[in-house]
Amino acid sequence: MEYLAAYQAVCQKDGIWDSPMPTCRPVNCGSPDEILNGKVSVTTTTYQSLIQYTCNAPFYIIKGSAKGTYICDHKGYWIDSFGKDNPPECVPACGKPKSGKLARIVGGIAVAKKEIPWQALVKGYGDVSNLEVRMGVVLRNDTDAVVGEPEAVFLHPKYRHDGVNFDHDIALIRLRRRVPVSAAVMPVCLPQTDERFLLRTDDLGLVSGWGVWRVSRRRASRQLRYAELPVVDFESCRDAYGALRADDGRPLVVTENMICAGLPEGGRDACEGDSGGPFVFYDDVSKAWFIGGIVSWGYECAKPGLYGVYTKVSSYIPWIDAIIESHR
Repeated sequence: MEYLAAYQAVCQKDGIWDSPMPTCRPVNCGSPDEILNGKVSVTTTTYQSLIQYTCNAPFYIIKGSAKGTYICDHKGYWIDSFGKDNPPECVPACGKPKSGKLARIVGGIAVAKKEIPWQALVKGYGDVSNLEVRMGVVLRNDTDAVVGEPEAVFLHPKYRHDGVNFDHDIALIRLRRRVPVSAAVMPVCLPQTDERFLLRTDDLGLVSGWGVWRVSRRRASRQLRYAELPVVDFESCRDAYGALRADDGRPLVVTENMICAGLPEGGRDACEGDSGGPFVFYDDVSKAWFIGGIVSWGYECAKPGLYGVYTKVSSYIPWIDAIIESHR
């Protein structure tokens, strides 16, 4: 069958058209595609009909600036306001806990369930087959945990642990199956390129984990805890660690891919068992929490004049995006 944009025929003297008359029928776009974690509302499917896609709120939102409204065009395609015919994508809403007072931790405060829904506990060591990711919990052995099975681990290609330099201390874990987002399990936002996401001295963030929270006891916490810590002047932190030496005499290295946080008098810090945990900050514009740092290393815990050192997440957004895009 051939679709014609227009048709012309001539009425001959014998009263017969010089060509067979075409059949006219309204354009019909048919049933629109369904989407994951969302739905589509349809009344009619003919030319200039409108449909509306929505995501499963409040835990999923439409990706980008699309509004989810599509119209049936003259070619028989559902198109959005940008002229694109692919359906919208529902992505997890990030950084907005639905309950709690957010709105290895030494001197930390116990966390209530659903307060820090982006916290995950990785159990096991070595091969990916030995790892387990537990989500939606505040107690280490909570039987209500959402358990994710890792499929692959992506270490940053430049990471080299040599005992004094922990530069590029970051990794991503891909799970074998999608995890439904809920009030208990929700991703934190990534920092964007806007200037307001640049961390500055004295910016306050929250670090959380199940690590040591009483230095005197050197015992990991059964319950998730958090502490509020200020970002420390980078040069001051680098100088403090540059004055220390490893057992072999080499100085400890603080690079531009790291941020430091803590109090001059000590008392609050990330500690053993907190590594890999989030150091998050509140964005007043989006009203959401974003991850500024990842617990990396330090010298002992909560010592006066020394600070916790964190991987600066903003340095790795291109790498994170590339890994996600190539393993969808």
